[in-house]
Amino acid sequence: MEKESAPFNVLFAKLGDEDDEGLQQCLGRLGWQCTRVDGIEASISEAASSKSYDLIVTDFQLPTEQCLSWLRNVKGQNPYQPVIVVAKVPTLDEALQFLRAGATDFVAKPLDVALFEQIASRVLKSVSEDVAERRYGNLLEYEKRIYKARTRDLESGGFRLEILRRLRATGRIDAASSYQFGLAFQEALTNGVEHGNLELESALKDQFDADGWDMYTKLRRERLHMPQYADRLITIISEYDGKRLIVEIEDSGMGFDPKQKEQEIRQHLNVHGRGLPIMYGVLDKVEYEKGGRLVRLVKDLK
Repeated sequence: MEKESAPFNVLFAKLGDEDDEGLQQCLGRLGWQCTRVDGIEASISEAASSKSYDLIVTDFQLPTEQCLSWLRNVKGQNPYQPVIVVAKVPTLDEALQFLRAGATDFVAKPLDVALFEQIASRVLKSVSEDVAERRYGNLLEYEKRIYKARTRDLESGGFRLEILRRLRATGRIDAASSYQFGLAFQEALTNGVEHGNLELESALKDQFDADGWDMYTKLRRERLHMPQYADRLITIISEYDGKRLIVEIEDSGMGFDPKQKEQEIRQHLNVHGRGLPIMYGVLDKVEYEKGGRLVRLVKDLK
């Protein structure tokens, strides 16, 4: 990751008892100006000080009431303050508690340094864009866009919702909420591409061929060259009606049972499923129609 010419100011609120050497080293080598504060009261006081922090990073073991109260206190002082929680691999319900208390995102322990750098960079980039785009003023009242794309056009990722940029520019959504909505959208879009149009089952990731390739990756590559899968359409509709941001994603696959899928997610959450708790916990509505082929993401905006 490239270092910024003007280093970001980061507050590391050390609240847990476990060794944090990996996290401290990670923060240090990124070239950021990092201030460490130990303890709940001291870190709340520092977060409320006149010094402005671009990001707060904290470590939790479990979403105890004391830890959640800390999050609510920090966000109460500054609702726009980005906070990343580093915690033990949480269940879905535990991850939802972090997010509902105000966390922008979370990273599971043991710490994956590359993943942490990626998440922190996205959060900080979102904050920078949010500040730069405020100059446009409150111009946006209504917008609706419809996109249609083939599987092969979306498989490499990179599709971004332009509406999120404009909503940030007009002050309709803050950087943290925009980031979280974008993450939920990418999760839903990936599901539509891979599980919908390409008809790939997650269980294939644990099956391997004679050369050591997992069957999920192997079939994904094969089907992206097969017209019956690669040419299937995905429709994306984004709409802002003055009060809500609504995004619909409809794939051309076989569909699934949303209730059964949610039960599977609740049993265990790994680092690859970060978008799912955000989808269920931060958005105001997640609705499925057409046998699971259409998902509707809804965020109420003040």
